Amino acid sequence: MIALFMAGGGGGGGGGPRLWQLSRASDPKQLHALVGLKSLMEQTVERVAPLIEPMDIWIVTGRKYADRIAAQAPGVPPRQIIIEPFALGTHLALGLGARRVARYQPEAVILVGRADSHIGREAEFRAAPAKAVRIAPQGDGLILGASPTYPAASCGRIEIGAESNDCEGVFKIARFEEKPSDRRAEALFLSGRHLWNPGISV
Repeated sequence: MIALFMAGGGGGGGGGPRLWQLSRASDPKQLHALVGLKSLMEQTVERVAPLIEPMDIWIVTGRKYADRIAAQAPGVPPRQIIIEPFALGTHLALGLGARRVARYQPEAVILVGRADSHIGREAEFRAAPAKAVRIAPQGDGLILGASPTYPAASCGRIEIGAESNDCEGVFKIARFEEKPSDRRAEALFLSGRHLWNPGISV
């Protein structure tokens, strides 16, 4: 399995307006130690280390962040720090990264995530892509959902559909819902049928 992390100007982990002034366009949040002693970038690489070696990690970032990203991910080969030609946004950055990975490993299964995420229950997190890598080649891939702990209106939702016949704990996606209103978020939370969408897929 290959890991592809978005850590760029517009590709997931950018200026961080909600964390201004700590995080801004010239000094984005993935380069800061917001939780713990290490930066979110360092935590991102270390979190997947039991599953994925640094030599199998690819990072898409902006030119002005590349040197600092390289310093915080020293085991990642320089060719695998992909520099955006301009701020691409999440989907185009992902496309650029996937094309680059495919050039070298066309049959790779890719874990896609953001370099500015905090994930507290790391062992539980790692169990999900470890299962997903076995299942993803059978279809179009999987999206990892997170069980909500409160009705956050700022998070997109995944509505859980029918459970897979082939693998326990894997479900069809009934539909997506982007950042609901406060009232709608409360209803989705109480339904027990919706997961947060943290933007992590395999």
